[in-house]
Amino acid sequence: MSNNICILTGRLGSDVVLRYTGTGKAVTDLNLAVSSGFGENKKTDWFSVTLWGGLAERAQKTLQKGSQVTVTGRLAVEKYKNKEGVEITKTKVVANSLGYGDDPKSAGPVQEPANDEPPF
Repeated sequence: MSNNICILTGRLGSDVVLRYTGTGKAVTDLNLAVSSGFGENKKTDWFSVTLWGGLAERAQKTLQKGSQVTVTGRLAVEKYKNKEGVEITKTKVVANSLGYGDDPKSAGPVQEPANDEPPF
């Protein structure tokens, strides 16, 4: 048995920009800052988080730069070549649940159906 589950709590590094695929499915990519440690040992790691469908649309309506969120999802590894032909490997979180921290405009976590695969 194997599991691929990731849970992160942090703050958005930018406003949510919603876009649509050719088939009309909503999608957005969040930049999530997650801090750990204290004082001189405090550090911040940045994570790329992808939201699909209604989850993406809800995030665009209710979140902004600095909003605190908790995302639950799976890690996904993407490989592609940049314009110079160099292979790039990027690890991101594909979210299936989004919980709101200190944002008063939203109430409770939102969860998408289990099928979180891209619609293409």
